Amino acid sequence: MDAEAALLISEFELDRVLETYDAGVAPGQVIYGYRWYAQYGCLTLSHAQRAEHDEIARRTTYKDRSG
Repeated sequence: MDAEAALLISEFELDRVLETYDAGVAPGQVIYGYRWYAQYGCLTLSHAQRAEHDEIARRTTYKDRSG
């Protein structure tokens, strides 16, 4: 976890994060938060970890869409 990126998110994106949280999650979007934090560089993963996390995220999204 990158503490500096997390601090920047809390300073500049907090309103957007709270709006997204209040809006709820649509089916298939259960990992939206995880991907959002990863995109902003808050999470740092090695190449092997990325592949494993991507597989888990895809499986979780499939299960979420399937019910």
